[in-house]
Amino acid sequence: MQLKNDRPLRHTDQGPTVFQPTRLLFSALLALAPLGAATASAQDAAGPRYTVTEIKAGTPAYVSVTSMNDLGEVVGDISDGRGGYHAFIWSPTTALRLLPPPKGATQTWASDINNSGQVAGSATVGEERHAFVYRDGVTTSLGTLGRSVDVRSINASGMLAGSLPNEHGQRTPFIYDGTSVRSLGLLPEFIRGEAVAINDRGQAVGSLGYESGPDSPMYYSDGQMNLLKGPNGEIIGSASDINEAGQVALWYGTLGDMDMHAAIWDAENGTVAIPLPENSDYWWSTPVAMNDAGDVLGRLFGRDVDARHFAYVDGETFELYTRLVPGMQEKWNIVSAHDINNRGQILVGAQLRGTDQYAALLLTPVPEPHTVALVFVGLGALAWRARVRRP
Repeated sequence: MQLKNDRPLRHTDQGPTVFQPTRLLFSALLALAPLGAATASAQDAAGPRYTVTEIKAGTPAYVSVTSMNDLGEVVGDISDGRGGYHAFIWSPTTALRLLPPPKGATQTWASDINNSGQVAGSATVGEERHAFVYRDGVTTSLGTLGRSVDVRSINASGMLAGSLPNEHGQRTPFIYDGTSVRSLGLLPEFIRGEAVAINDRGQAVGSLGYESGPDSPMYYSDGQMNLLKGPNGEIIGSASDINEAGQVALWYGTLGDMDMHAAIWDAENGTVAIPLPENSDYWWSTPVAMNDAGDVLGRLFGRDVDARHFAYVDGETFELYTRLVPGMQEKWNIVSAHDINNRGQILVGAQLRGTDQYAALLLTPVPEPHTVALVFVGLGALAWRARVRRP
């Protein structure tokens, strides 16, 4: 996203308004001062730190989040306390608001949102499960798409991916291009499957399952479905996300050891394991989401320790809660992880420590001290140049 100043140069009786470096620099210093202070106090370890924004419903309600876009707009659903669920959208600049339900819908769930603000989800209409798309203030039901449907992802052009039952009642992955549904089918020996993510190329990922036993990671591209394997040929696992470069976040493992390893797959390098955090007690990991830079959000597991959540950013893996800014580690316990966008923001669920209260949180990375210093230097250079050129 690019920001620009579209305002024309204003003229007065004294001539054109000129750049005022002192005022600009002073304003910038005031704006950056809290950021610099938070950054300096937070950076006792390498890598990003995260500020915390609570996503509030405005009324007592349980907020469940699923996805966000690069603008920080978040979707999910809230419980009405009577067993009903209603899809919502939230942004850092607007209050949480419910999406208007499709005609006849009694419950709605939002699954994904793209950068145009289009939201994909599912709705209960009578005894049926319908897909819906919300755009420009209007929610449109797509019906059952021929059968009971579960929508999981929407790409930039509005294509949907998810699962629906075939004529034998087996759930199969599908893609909807806005006019028609294309079932991706199943590979031999598999009896179920789902697509959980789709990129702008129309490539989709998810999992395929046997009648009994664990699933296998599925990758669909250019009309072909394939299994993704681990570094040693492992076919047990599941794929959770795919980015615009075609990289896939997945986990792989072996049945005998019951182990799970988060990894990134691409056509050039194959499957490469994501390292565990240094000096941690965790043995296994699974991914949840990935952005276009290849940063991954996921879960950590170990024996006799509580599950936690990790982020793999710029080649470093760290436990997410350890990177919250001072005061937030003591306040919040992260209990679920949901998405990471191209700005590095992370969407999680958390529990207020010492209580039974839960909330959804948007974590925003804070620039490191040297980044803030570079901004100050750059503003100073601009101010000096402008003063030199000032008539």
